[in-house]
Amino acid sequence: MTQKTLTPKEVVLDLDLDFHELKETIQNTYIGEGSQHNPILLDFFVKCNSKGFFFNLKCGEKVEFKINFSGSDIQPKLHYLKFVNLSKASKSFMTLQDWQEYIIFKKNNKYTSVAPDGGLYVTPRTYKDSTEEYFLVKSKAKPDCEVKGLYLYYTIILSFEIDNRDYFFKIDPFIRIHSKDH
Repeated sequence: MTQKTLTPKEVVLDLDLDFHELKETIQNTYIGEGSQHNPILLDFFVKCNSKGFFFNLKCGEKVEFKINFSGSDIQPKLHYLKFVNLSKASKSFMTLQDWQEYIIFKKNNKYTSVAPDGGLYVTPRTYKDSTEEYFLVKSKAKPDCEVKGLYLYYTIILSFEIDNRDYFFKIDPFIRIHSKDH
């Protein structure tokens, strides 16, 4: 898995997927079809290991996350992106107000919500006159931007068709929100 920064505001998670191994596993095991609540972990089928993959988001940046399966014609359907705080330096359980200190969104935003478990959920958007999906995340610009580092685990839930059936998957790298100088 590589990270391409096309512009300061666009990040494409370029997944080099071993589609043949994934298809063989699906056809010959009880791995199932997955669901939005219990998706199949896609990390095992990505040729470049995503463990330890960090994306750095500086205070005040607006980023569009997209997924691309390089070398294939797979067009994933994005379902949601979930953030969970893993930082030792801050509260592990985040409330709506805690998330709003770092991420810009309104309480009744149709694209962003905070779940009772403290996770921040973001639903996909599409470009005008297109079916291409992406997740938009806007980090808050602190007056002096002195965030030492908020480490977030994030999970992207997606689906695509294999042999005329929809399968649900998840991919989950990390993100760090920090000040411009750290």
